[in-house]
Amino acid sequence: MKLHLFNPGYEAGVSAGATGYTPAANIQCMRRELAWLPVWYGNPADHVLIEGDEETDIRRFLPDLPADFPPLATPINRKLLTEHSLPELTAAPWGLSPQSLRLFDNLKRQTHADIRIPPWKDAYARLTHRQTAAECLAILNPRLSAFNAQATDLSEVKRYIAASRPPFVLKTPYSSSGRGLLWIHGNRLTEKETAWVRGAIEKQGAVCIERGLEKIKDFAMEFFMDEQGNAVFQGFSLFETAGKGAYSGNRLERQESLCRELTDLAGDSLQDVQTAVGNVLQKVYGGIYTGYIGIDMMMYREDNGNAAVHPCVEINMRYTMGMVAVRLFERFMDANAGGSFQTTCSVTAFADHCAMQEMYPRQWTDGRLSKGYLPLCPVRPDTHYRSYILSGGQLYG
Repeated sequence: MKLHLFNPGYEAGVSAGATGYTPAANIQCMRRELAWLPVWYGNPADHVLIEGDEETDIRRFLPDLPADFPPLATPINRKLLTEHSLPELTAAPWGLSPQSLRLFDNLKRQTHADIRIPPWKDAYARLTHRQTAAECLAILNPRLSAFNAQATDLSEVKRYIAASRPPFVLKTPYSSSGRGLLWIHGNRLTEKETAWVRGAIEKQGAVCIERGLEKIKDFAMEFFMDEQGNAVFQGFSLFETAGKGAYSGNRLERQESLCRELTDLAGDSLQDVQTAVGNVLQKVYGGIYTGYIGIDMMMYREDNGNAAVHPCVEINMRYTMGMVAVRLFERFMDANAGGSFQTTCSVTAFADHCAMQEMYPRQWTDGRLSKGYLPLCPVRPDTHYRSYILSGGQLYG
């Protein structure tokens, strides 16, 4: 049995190491308002840590769940952890960081709950760093890797972009889901871009520089690193990004359909990429890290007009929204339906939620969602963040 904790933005905590780290206000808000998300990807026997004395009965905000709806993990707060004697729970944060493990340690002491906390390994900081993804790319595709660099001062960045062909993408070493990146479209930095680079180097010691590619489609391969060091393939995820590259949502469809769409673009090379990536993960992460790992990839247009696969845009050593999407479709959606899994932030979140409840009423087939809007976390008048499924109905006949 696991005790899940949703802690997005954990990468900045890895960068800070064992020193004090306080997440930005928006990250704290996201953690609090989407704390229920592991209820949907955890196993039914698991528990999910939520804030304060919050209501823990999911049917209070989803009263129409059918009686035969698949079982979910159980939300639990500190009060209930203190009052109830539970079997041993294994700490399972969304992403491993010194801060998340310290939180579980404090929780264990305060509640006297039987929580097994995995040790922090120094290697985790190296494996979470973008440089590890760059090293994996060098194995998978040396030609693409040759364009990439890491700079530790502003002058290095300026020299690189002055001598190379734009566009470029600058990334902070510890970030994910499209956060911490900056597109550069010329050979000189603007004043605003210069300030971004200075700030990134000051906070994290370096920036990673990559060649900007003509994207056709974003996708990812999801794996699980088991205790024997094997990379076990879990599925494909197709996701959408906003204008600046930040993650915005995932497609919810059969794996066969997603695979066919990618194969139509990549041809037989898709299976070769899957095999090669699995082998690299086993070499680099195997025997050190056990848990889910997602590899963000990209179909892009080469200079000759052909479509090609970028096999390692980013490595996420954690649960991922793509893995959540795979589990949501497998467990909770009618096999013939399709839709999207969205995570949004808005000051009008509650009004949007109420409107979507009216516009997209839920329909069920054999205890699974076949059509409509399904919020995955409680939405209140002061909510900003939402995670939800929006199903348009039957995709397959």
